[in-house]
Amino acid sequence: MNKKVMILGLGLAFTVGCLGATPGSSDAVGTEVARQLTSAAALTQTKLQNAATAQVNSNTPEGQLPSVTPTGTLPPSPTPTVSPTPTPTLTNTPPADDPRLSLGTPYYLTDFPDATNWFLYEDENVKFDVVDHKFVMTAKQANGTDWWTLTAWKLTNYYLEMTATPDTCSGRDRYGLVVGVPYPANNPSYLLRFSCDGYYSFGFLNSDLDNHFHFLTDWTKSNYINSGSNQTNRMGFKAVGTNLKLYANGHYLTELTEPAFSEGRFGLAVGSVNTPNFVVRLNEVAYWKLP
Repeated sequence: MNKKVMILGLGLAFTVGCLGATPGSSDAVGTEVARQLTSAAALTQTKLQNAATAQVNSNTPEGQLPSVTPTGTLPPSPTPTVSPTPTPTLTNTPPADDPRLSLGTPYYLTDFPDATNWFLYEDENVKFDVVDHKFVMTAKQANGTDWWTLTAWKLTNYYLEMTATPDTCSGRDRYGLVVGVPYPANNPSYLLRFSCDGYYSFGFLNSDLDNHFHFLTDWTKSNYINSGSNQTNRMGFKAVGTNLKLYANGHYLTELTEPAFSEGRFGLAVGSVNTPNFVVRLNEVAYWKLP
């Protein structure tokens, strides 16, 4: 198994005030409110693995995204190492239409007995580690920045889910999934986030057209998201062609038709607004292939 994973340091900042998606049809991508981005990028290469983190910062001035030329290489999309399937972790009583209840055995599922297929990384801003059967993400700075790590696996037509529990948190301290990342580009395409206070958001980066970050769904309150410190949530993302559905603890949140969405890599994200050394512990990551 080739376990190379690429991580790209990409700093993104968007203008405060352009916070919401334009009202109307969710598939009218061109009408969404754009946020200007600013970034500084760096590629870190390790002995056997290339990896990187990216950041989205909402607290810095408006600016222009510089071009990023990676110097590392990413291997062809590998088939993940599939171990005997652990017992799935379900939070609360799942609803009857919970996707995982009807999908059967996941194509890939891990409860992190070790770091196989996952990259461990640390710098002054973020740390990714595996401790006691948990993938542990730490946002060291409380500065409104999201950091993520990408896998090398390319997915198309799938249901992806992660089960995560934040330590002490408040407000918009958050964690999430990065999905639909184009290969070999390293800019994250779509980002789904849950916050400590029970909100979710979803948006995309249009790096080929205008280098703007667009929120398709700005921060929206959901009673299906367990809010507060030490509260476990299952975050779900379903993609069938350009039809996208978001879930919280098996409950349907919203649906979008996104013409630009396509096959891509996925990853995990963490960010803090209020809590230095904000820690999120992932109990499980799984995905199912769909027709």
